[in-house]
Amino acid sequence: MLCINGDILQEVILFPEAASAVRHMDVFSRTSPAQKAIIVGMLNQKGHFTLMCGDGTNDVGSLKRADVGLAIVNNTEPTKEQKKKKKQMSMMPDRKKMVGMTPIQQKEYMEKHMEEYKAMTGAGDPQMELGDACIAAPFTYKFSSLKSVKKVIRQGRSTLTSTFQQYKILSLNCLISAYTMSALYLDGVKMGDY
Repeated sequence: MLCINGDILQEVILFPEAASAVRHMDVFSRTSPAQKAIIVGMLNQKGHFTLMCGDGTNDVGSLKRADVGLAIVNNTEPTKEQKKKKKQMSMMPDRKKMVGMTPIQQKEYMEKHMEEYKAMTGAGDPQMELGDACIAAPFTYKFSSLKSVKKVIRQGRSTLTSTFQQYKILSLNCLISAYTMSALYLDGVKMGDY
C-alpha cells in the first residue's frame, strides 16, 4: 500500500513523469481542496473511473470532477437497538393500558407516548442543513457511514441492467412490428386503408 502526503504530492505534481505514479497510490492524506481536484483529474485522464466522497465545502471541486460524486452529511446513523425499538414502537399507544385511566391521565399518557415516538423515529425534527457538498454531488447520503458507496454501486448496476433490458425489448418490438408491416404490405394491406 502506497501513501502520499499533500506536501510531497505538491512536489510530484510539478514533474509530468512522476505524476503518472499517482495512479499507483492508495492513500492520499493532508491534501488541500485543489490537490483533491488534481488527484481526481489525473485519475480520470489515466482512464480510471473515480468515485469521490466528501462532506464539506473543500470537497466541492473534486466532487464535481469525479465520475460519481457522493456527499456525506455528518449525522449519526441509528444503531441496531434503535432500529429494532422503532420497528416495535407503534404510533398509536396501547389501548389496554389506558383502561381505567381518567381522561386527563389518558391525555397525558398519549402525549408522553407521542413524544417518545417522535424522539425514536425522528418525526417532527427540523430538517438538517445539507451544505455545499450536497449541491455539488449528484448523490447524497444522510449518515456519516461509507455504506452509501456500496449502495450507489448496487443501484448503478441494477439501473444499467434495467436499461439494457429495456433497449433489448424495444429493439425486439421494432423488429416484430417491421416484419408484421412488411408481411401485411406484401398481402396488399395498407395501414391507411379503413
